[in-house]
Amino acid sequence: MREFGAAALVGSVLAIVSFAQVVVTLFGKDIPAVMGSFFKGAEEFVVLGLIFVFVLAWMRKARPKKRGGPYAIAVFDVFGNSTRIDGLRTVFSKNDVATSFARQYKQMYPMHNFAVITDIKSPRSTILRYV
Repeated sequence: MREFGAAALVGSVLAIVSFAQVVVTLFGKDIPAVMGSFFKGAEEFVVLGLIFVFVLAWMRKARPKKRGGPYAIAVFDVFGNSTRIDGLRTVFSKNDVATSFARQYKQMYPMHNFAVITDIKSPRSTILRYV
């Protein structure tokens, strides 16, 4: 019986050691390798996602602002001095309408130049288009 007990003891020890080796290999090498390869792939997606979110936020903030409000047509004579022609409509609510009228006025008065401006009430108005 002692031989059977010793053989059972050696078999049990070998089983425990081999199971421990499998567990150490599994949790020490295999699972970290799989998780590491997953997170290496996932970190690229996380970084690309963060870049995408940053670009969307930047584009939302950097959108060109619509200039609203009244547009005017400034009239310049041959010498570049600001002048006024009676009977012309000069204040408009839309930019494309003001540009269209400025082109029409240029055909009617070829010796004058016309500019579509915004910020009418400020001392420094902005010229949007020079016709």
